[in-house]
Amino acid sequence: MWKEYLELWRDFIPQLIIVLTSLAAGIFWFLSSQVEISNNLDTIVAELQWASQLSSYAALSASVAAFFGIIRFIRKWL
Repeated sequence: MWKEYLELWRDFIPQLIIVLTSLAAGIFWFLSSQVEISNNLDTIVAELQWASQLSSYAALSASVAAFFGIIRFIRKWL
């Protein structure tokens, strides 16, 4: 009984992490695309840095999702 329960969680947790980090990546990339760049040169740098930081969070989230996707693939097929 415990073995089936453990197997369920071993499959469920990586899949949950994949779904949540993929969703986070989509949200971060959407937010970074929605940053409005003003005409004021003083604020352009800060706005571009904010958009870049959001994109880096999205890339990190996508990397985590890919990593757990690889783990799930290896567990299932190898």
